[in-house]
Amino acid sequence: MDVINILKIVGASSTLVVAALCGVIELKKNSKSWINRFFAMFYIALASGFFLYTIYHFIFNHEALVIPIMITGHIFFNFGFICLLISALMISASQRTILNKKYLIPISILYIISFIGYFIWIPVLDMEDYAQGIVNTETPDAWFLFVNLYRVLILIFVIFRFSLLISRATGVFLKQLRFFTIGITLILIALFVNVFGGSIDSIELLLEVLMFVFMDAGMIISLRGFTIHTDLGDSQAPEIAA
Repeated sequence: MDVINILKIVGASSTLVVAALCGVIELKKNSKSWINRFFAMFYIALASGFFLYTIYHFIFNHEALVIPIMITGHIFFNFGFICLLISALMISASQRTILNKKYLIPISILYIISFIGYFIWIPVLDMEDYAQGIVNTETPDAWFLFVNLYRVLILIFVIFRFSLLISRATGVFLKQLRFFTIGITLILIALFVNVFGGSIDSIELLLEVLMFVFMDAGMIISLRGFTIHTDLGDSQAPEIAA
């Protein structure tokens, strides 16, 4: 196995552990709150995606398995961002409002759109790298940009919603929102780094390592927003709903 492949596995494995721990901690805080549940699903979905990323980088004897596992991983990633979107909407409005089909149906359609292209513009495995012990997949440029734009726009929307709430919030809720905003901003930076890494071959590995670092930091800091006090719920959000 090539050293580049090993570094990818190490980076993904560390992010997998961080995401899984964040998900478990978040769910244990208050498993009865839908806000906590969706935030936990955000972390756990990312952990699932990085788990599959790690798995397919170990496959060297059955190349036909790489792309299906890779696509499944990205489906989990996109589900995680949808869960984050729902969480942010719940914080700025209320749990009961967002769980209404008026919101859930459009969000579900958005999620389906986010991954259906993987079955139309199917990624391919770079067989030259594969022969050298490096698992490197290539997604058609248009779909690669669309998926990353989908994720980036969700994060920008979440940051925007949190920023609006920060301008009105006070006390503990203000501190929570600041941690959420900083954490999600770092995850947004991680996505931008990932996009550049996919288009600049000469420093792809360095950018991929930076992506893992920003992703880990973002998840930990966003989780901190829940650990400094009691969980967010309907009793808090409506008072400062944007």
